[in-house]
Amino acid sequence: MARGRPATKAPQKPQKATSSKVKSTSKSRKPKGEAPSGPSPEEFAAMAEYQSCSVDDNDEYHHMFNKHDTIAILPNGFSPGDPIEPWEYWVGKIKEIRGELYADGSNLVYAKVQWYYNSKDVAGVIKSFDPLVIGQFERIYSDHYDLVEPEAFDSVIPMYKFDEEDPEQTYIPRGSFFRRYNFEYRARNLRPKPGTDSCVCHTPYNPDDTELANLMHFCPRPSCRRAYHHGCLIAAKSRENPSMGATSIRIGPSKGKKGEDGKSTIATTRSRSAQKQPEPAKRGRPKRTKQMVEEQDTASLVESTSSAAIPGLSSRALRLLACSPDTDEVVDLQELVPFSLSSALNGLESEGEDQEDEDEDEKGAVAKTESSDEVSAMEVEEEEPPKKHGN
Repeated sequence: MARGRPATKAPQKPQKATSSKVKSTSKSRKPKGEAPSGPSPEEFAAMAEYQSCSVDDNDEYHHMFNKHDTIAILPNGFSPGDPIEPWEYWVGKIKEIRGELYADGSNLVYAKVQWYYNSKDVAGVIKSFDPLVIGQFERIYSDHYDLVEPEAFDSVIPMYKFDEEDPEQTYIPRGSFFRRYNFEYRARNLRPKPGTDSCVCHTPYNPDDTELANLMHFCPRPSCRRAYHHGCLIAAKSRENPSMGATSIRIGPSKGKKGEDGKSTIATTRSRSAQKQPEPAKRGRPKRTKQMVEEQDTASLVESTSSAAIPGLSSRALRLLACSPDTDEVVDLQELVPFSLSSALNGLESEGEDQEDEDEDEKGAVAKTESSDEVSAMEVEEEEPPKKHGN
């Protein structure tokens, strides 16, 4: 950022000003907020209005300032060329530019500036305000106006708006001015109140604080949308909810086990809803008839046998194969079965036929054995000698 430019300039040739642009001559600067030494509000309103003004430096370079620009202003007590840090500049927004042109070519120009207060400015008005919660490049937009000579303007700067509830916050480069609060000077009111939308400790985010404990984690859930300090999350024994993903954070007391160092560890558990779910309505079971029992037993037997005979083929797959497609045409279901499954089914059928043949052979062999035993018993009875009778 450029340093303050001189208040005095080299003599310039008279230049005619237009209604949209006026060239400012050198004037003395006054402190912010002090009693105005320039025109009164009535005199300022009577001046001609312009949309922009230009200021020349010692190198005769024209610095252009337009209406509604946010500008850095050389503070009172600093002379042009004095070393100054970027955050020490006063910041304001140009609301109006008015001036008077004289016959000799000189002019008198003033700009109505709406101030952006820094932390010390606000602390000087609100005694309970803590200036440490505001960063060096943070400014607070006030409703306080002053008339400032354009020679005090240093440069046009960007002003970023920081919304702590916006999950898609615009990136703010480091070393850039930003704002998030509005200040009502006469009412001594700062809104929104710092810390109302941030963390459980109600301490706002300070980008200048680089400590790990003050690093903030943002929760993007629509019901939350808050940022929490790293240290506050640890102190509150925060827990991640596995059902909500890694970005969800739950704040609340939990019973954590103590480690070797005596400090409590974070207990990671699944959160439960406090709201009771309604119990499902109880329905009576339908009565099972004898036919239904036989059909269920047969179906379960077929499913268990088929699943065991065909590896990788579930009972559901068998049921799907047994269903015809949604068409009126006659379809051969065997053609719809893949080759591997078809072969397995054919093998299952052949194994079933072989098993039936073996069962019939066993039954025939048993029948032959029983008949041979009966014949042998009859022969034994015929060959038995008669019993002797005594005298």
